[in-house]
Amino acid sequence: MQAQYRNEEGIRYSIESGDYMRIVEPDMEQNVKDAIRMVINEITSISGEISQWNLREITARYRNIYRIRDPFILDYFINRYLSGLRKIYPLYINDGIEKIIANGYDRPVIVQANGRYYETNIILNREDLDSIAIRISQMMGKKISSGSPIAYGTFQNFKALVTFGDDVTPMGSSVYLERKRTVSEPEMMSRMKKPQVSAYLSIALENMRSMVIIGPETPMKISIIYYLIGMIGIEKKIAYIGENGRYESPRNVIYMSPREKTVFNMEISKVDLINTAMRQRPDFIIVNGLTAQDLPAAVQAITTGHTTISAMDIDNIENLSSLFSDPSTGLSRDMISLFDIVIQLSEDGQYVHSIYEYDRIEGSEVLYNVPFRANENRDLIFSGYSGIYRSIVRSIGEAEFKALLDDRIRNYAEGRA
Repeated sequence: MQAQYRNEEGIRYSIESGDYMRIVEPDMEQNVKDAIRMVINEITSISGEISQWNLREITARYRNIYRIRDPFILDYFINRYLSGLRKIYPLYINDGIEKIIANGYDRPVIVQANGRYYETNIILNREDLDSIAIRISQMMGKKISSGSPIAYGTFQNFKALVTFGDDVTPMGSSVYLERKRTVSEPEMMSRMKKPQVSAYLSIALENMRSMVIIGPETPMKISIIYYLIGMIGIEKKIAYIGENGRYESPRNVIYMSPREKTVFNMEISKVDLINTAMRQRPDFIIVNGLTAQDLPAAVQAITTGHTTISAMDIDNIENLSSLFSDPSTGLSRDMISLFDIVIQLSEDGQYVHSIYEYDRIEGSEVLYNVPFRANENRDLIFSGYSGIYRSIVRSIGEAEFKALLDDRIRNYAEGRA
């Protein structure tokens, strides 16, 4: 059983028989309880929304004050409290749990994992289950009450159906959560992971080069984004904006999703989230699903010193360039130079067709270098020239750069990068 927090935060998921799973959360000593109380008091006293980075700063301060050795336990219980999911929170954060089913008060919660159903040691009383049902309804942007006791829809990575009270079922409120299946990595990603291509992209990211991935909407885009995130140093602060934002390896990533206007919430657009992210001063801003309407905000992010990785549903590099002379965007032609690298997918979105580097503008034409292009076998072949490489050579010298590049390619070839 794989769990996002299993090792770090001491949650144990033990299958004790063919149909029984025991979930044990970390123990809370008195200093942890005191720290949790102080963190909750502070964040509830703050007017307006609190960012995840501010929350981390607050918890880190109280972790030091109360001398909590485990660096993750306080974060876990604070996130558990803020989620409103109470006892089912450890099931919610475990990607190996496919379904979570609570059918009535004082009954064991049932889960599905690896296609099998298990009864658990988690039992929800009336207060817990009613509260969880209301919270999940709110996360879906729905209202649930005795007068309107059924709500269904989606939130984050789940499909959900909840009922409230005794009117629908005599056993009381119920919750059904089904985790959406994660799309497997496309086969053609292996071409992107070739040592020479990986070395090029990692060096570009180390030098804080902004990138945009263009082409039709396919799983290839999110796979490329995940791969690029994996190349960024774990000490870097990353803001991820868009759907499908769930990178499993531990790193400093804050996920922000746009939302439509509902009876509970105001609309939050990608532009709103980009502006919010810039105020938090991340090293990288990643925008999955950037549109022409969002493009000026992404340009502003780059001009204010935030390296940006974006994905756009746009056919080719010519159409991308045309957005920078479209009066509706308010962008000038020369601003396209802010996107150092353009990764263009094939027409069917199944593989990377070309990797472009911005070079210069001549008249009305935007000129690019093409360091990598796919051959007839869809392998990305290096052209022998990269403007980014040349600029690094001018900075550190040819011999030192060659040693750096050779070492990086060798590390990727040996799986050590």
